[in-house]
Parts: sequence; structure tokens; C-alpha cells
Amino acid sequence: MFYPWPSAWPSARYPSSNLALTAGAGIAIAAAGLSTAQSLIVLVIFVILASTTVATPVLANLVLGEKATPMLNSWKAWLIHNNATVMMVLCLVFGFVLLGKGLGALIGS
Repeated sequence: MFYPWPSAWPSARYPSSNLALTAGAGIAIAAAGLSTAQSLIVLVIFVILASTTVATPVLANLVLGEKATPMLNSWKAWLIHNNATVMMVLCLVFGFVLLGKGLGALIGS
């Protein structure tokens, strides 16, 4: 049986970053000035995208059964081996997004 926790996914080790990113997404959605229906659509899209890191291995395990174990174990090994690189790339992307938003707010003022 394949058990992806506690160290399979980088986000499993950093729950506070998940909370911060989710709170940031909620604030961005609320501040966008969308109607209730538009906000709900954006929220549903965010939840679907955010849950793919959990849903993908679960669905693979449900659909493929024991055939999924080698594939999921290889994913787990890759993520464990490349955890620092994955986190660095994520932090760089989020950093550039925040920098761009900040510069845009400064220049646009």
C-alpha cells in the first residue's frame, strides 16, 4: 500500500506556507472587486487547482490500484530528492509575482 505522508509532498512539511498562500489567495479574491458569482467561480477554480497535489496520487491509487504503487513511489522519491529545488523554484516564482505586484502598485500610483 502506498502512503504519501509525511514526507512525500513538500507542502506536507510546510503547512504554514500552505496557510499563508491560501490566505493570500483569499485576500486577492476578496480584493479583486468581483461579484459574488464571479468570486465563487474563482474560488472553485482555486480549490480545484490547490487540491491537485493531493487528488492526483489519490485518484491514481484508486484508478490503478496496486499498479500505481511503483509510479507513486518514484514520484515520492523524486520529490524527496528534489525538495530543496522545488521549494526554491516556488519561492522564486512567488517572490517575482510579489515584486511585480509591488512595483506595479508603486509605478501605477
